[in-house]
Amino acid sequence: MKYEDELLGEGEECYSDLRRTNYEATGSKSPLLPYSPQWISSRRSAPTHLYSPTKVPNLTTIRIAAALLLRPDGQTLLVRKRGASAFMQPGGKIAPGETPDAALARELREEIDLDVEPASFELLGEFSAEASNEPGHRVHADVFLVRTEQVHFHPAAEIEELRWVSPFDAAGVALAPLTADHIFPHYRELIGRRTRRR
Repeated sequence: MKYEDELLGEGEECYSDLRRTNYEATGSKSPLLPYSPQWISSRRSAPTHLYSPTKVPNLTTIRIAAALLLRPDGQTLLVRKRGASAFMQPGGKIAPGETPDAALARELREEIDLDVEPASFELLGEFSAEASNEPGHRVHADVFLVRTEQVHFHPAAEIEELRWVSPFDAAGVALAPLTADHIFPHYRELIGRRTRRR
């Protein structure tokens, strides 16, 4: 699985669309570029509530695992839970004693009947945001890139609707904060970096 350490040499590049001021979280008035050596160092030593550029205070944390599930044409699958309005990545809560990748494999089987080995997952990172469906809570998510050749899925368990969207253009789709503010922007920047290297 890949992780931020592999990106240490890339953090000094100027990614204007990802510049964020870290003053509110750390007291520093200098912008910390995500995945710069300084940002990674502060993340390792910071408490959990500083992991995300978006600080969400006074909320109970729910640990989850989620999948950026991609098919060959680049579309990603989003799910909408029964009684909810926002779409999000498939996945769910991590049970006590369960690893994030094992939890995700279980949730994918339960929610969309997808059987996939955790060894094939690529870790994108950890992100925090206000929970979409549980007021007074935030989610802290281990997010994995999962590739699939399968394009037809059927919702199960608490899932009411599935939708394929482009991570680059999901206009008109109500998205959960974790998806809209963290997962999609992170993935777009990752693809942009790979494109610039060519």
